Amino acid sequence: MANQAWKLSAYGEISLGDLKTPIPRPGRKQALIRVHAAALNPGDVKLAHQSDRYPVKAPLGRVLGTDGAGVVEEAGPDSIWKKGDKVVMHPNKWLTGGPENQNFDEMAGSVSDGMLRRWVIWDDSRLVHAPSNISLEEASTLFAAGVTAYRALFHGGITLKAGMTVLTQGTGGISCFAIQLAKAAGMRVIATSSSDEKLEVAKNLGADATINYQKTPEWAKEARKLTGGKGVDLVVDVVGGDSVAQSIDATRFGGGIAILGQLADDITVNINTNKILGGHLTIFGQAGAGSKDMMDEFAAFLEKHKLQPQIAEVFGWEEADKALEAMKNLTKPAPNIAIVNTTKQIADLVDWLVSRHTSLVVPSTPTMYIDLEGVQLSRDGTLSILTLLVDEQTVEKQVYLIDVLSLGAKAFDTAGTKQKTMKDILQDDEIPKVFFDIRSDSDALFAHFGVKMAGVEDVQLMENATRTTTKQRRLVSGLARCIEQNIDGAKTASWKSAKEKGEKLFKSEHGGSYEVFNQRPLSAKILSYCVGDVQFLPELRNLFWSQTEACREVVDAAIAASQGANYQPRGPNRALAPWTAEENKMLDKCHGSSARLW
Repeated sequence: MANQAWKLSAYGEISLGDLKTPIPRPGRKQALIRVHAAALNPGDVKLAHQSDRYPVKAPLGRVLGTDGAGVVEEAGPDSIWKKGDKVVMHPNKWLTGGPENQNFDEMAGSVSDGMLRRWVIWDDSRLVHAPSNISLEEASTLFAAGVTAYRALFHGGITLKAGMTVLTQGTGGISCFAIQLAKAAGMRVIATSSSDEKLEVAKNLGADATINYQKTPEWAKEARKLTGGKGVDLVVDVVGGDSVAQSIDATRFGGGIAILGQLADDITVNINTNKILGGHLTIFGQAGAGSKDMMDEFAAFLEKHKLQPQIAEVFGWEEADKALEAMKNLTKPAPNIAIVNTTKQIADLVDWLVSRHTSLVVPSTPTMYIDLEGVQLSRDGTLSILTLLVDEQTVEKQVYLIDVLSLGAKAFDTAGTKQKTMKDILQDDEIPKVFFDIRSDSDALFAHFGVKMAGVEDVQLMENATRTTTKQRRLVSGLARCIEQNIDGAKTASWKSAKEKGEKLFKSEHGGSYEVFNQRPLSAKILSYCVGDVQFLPELRNLFWSQTEACREVVDAAIAASQGANYQPRGPNRALAPWTAEENKMLDKCHGSSARLW
């Protein structure tokens, strides 16, 4: 492996190049690390652009990347490490004690070279065992985001205990860690964000209550209401500026505010200091994340509670420049998702689906698009997730991920105020529902929950029926091929990316397992994958809708067969289209004339 690095070639830009030096050798009590992953954070963007909002500057030619994880390739004399150890690099020389021991002149990725290189020599005293329950990609996120959140909660200005309330802002790295850490320690979490879909991410991580500050600009008042007027014990403020004024208003007497970020355009704020004095508040800032001791504690805590860091996107080594650009314009994965994992949420969703169906001008037009995920999805496996896209003919469609694994039969048997259940909706022939290949889905729904599907349109068969000859119709297409052949490639780039990343998690050839669909909280990649599987169904259905009637009896027969005692979920003929000789003859005749035969 060449000795390469990504260096700051111009302000805001990095370039890959060979270092033209041999791979270094470790000295006494050092180790040579092959860097496996480097995590980019907002701080790296500030460094790349020489921002005044970062305590130090990175000169041109510097290797960026504060956060990294890798594998010990060679241990030096007297080293405590051995070849093959998985480690996380602590990027500065603040090993123990308080912030007075911190020195930004020793921070990797700014005044010294960072992690965007193939190899690093690191002192034994600055290496941390990577938690065994996470990947090296996830381990690379531990310092800047993870230790910052851990320090604020457990080494900050106030002492927190189980039962106390923490308020977080947004779904960035620090906030996601803060939610997970607080919940693992038995605290209550109130999460704020700018959109309902981002708040669903927070809920999925464990947030007990959420506030959309676009809908509720005076979020401090809402936070007070959610705590019975008392206020929260700690605000994890990553925004700064005017946000700090509301953080003060949201905090209880004697509570604290951790200032951990500066996302606000204007980071100045007018504050009534009497609220701080009279409220006996502790406001503390943090820089440099934390000490090596704190990082050791945090890694052990994460492993003990089996927490999983959240990653927005993974890039290859040759794409580090694209990763930096993505960090500048970061958008969250899996937009417009609502996680449904309580009986109240199920009841509310059922009521809404029933109401909107009865209010449709053309009730026979489908607006429900469904896909299922599970481990060996069938009567012989499990059903973990029901993904429901509701198409209201708007640009942004709403996706509901019903957590069947957590809810069990309650996902289908819980009634709303109209005394209807999700099972009733799925079995109602008058409420149209669109699937792609209904067979395994119907098999699993019937076998595990007694759901007898009805009112189904199957896009797989509808597409097949549009082919002009019997020979062309012999085999059915999978969803991916159907999308690639029929949807404009300009629309499918993000879908392809989400699909590839999801498949790496569950396909055996990539070392994955379908058990990822049973892990909670669901990872961002799995959320994106689930959305990808339904997002193009409305467009595909619109392309092939003329074949709806031609396929109806065949779809009904496939559903009936999937419920039979002798049905083979993984039979050898699944790729064959189900048309009889007579049906093929009629389809051939239909395509040979301008008349429709159904």
